[in-house]
Amino acid sequence: MHVYDVTYPGHLNNCEGCHRVSEENPFPYHPVEPGTILGTTISAGADIASPTDDVVISPNSSVCSGCHVSDLAKLHMEQNGGNFAATKLPDSTLNPADVESCALCH
Repeated sequence: MHVYDVTYPGHLNNCEGCHRVSEENPFPYHPVEPGTILGTTISAGADIASPTDDVVISPNSSVCSGCHVSDLAKLHMEQNGGNFAATKLPDSTLNPADVESCALCH
């Protein structure tokens, strides 16, 4: 098992450090497309060859919770379909019952 201590090298209150408006990305704060992005695995389970026992964080919750770390932010993500203990199907996609609806407002 690997344990990493990684910190953001810039100022956390400088959102434009990562979210830069550009011609290619005119809306840098939009959520990721959950159907095209896999969740972030936080536990590979007992059988590392099988994704079905993995525990993952749903895609948008994984991205947003990197900076938005308060209990209120986590609750907001969960109320909108985010999952911090999601499961995977055999093809490594999220369980279809876990649907993030972030794009409705963001």
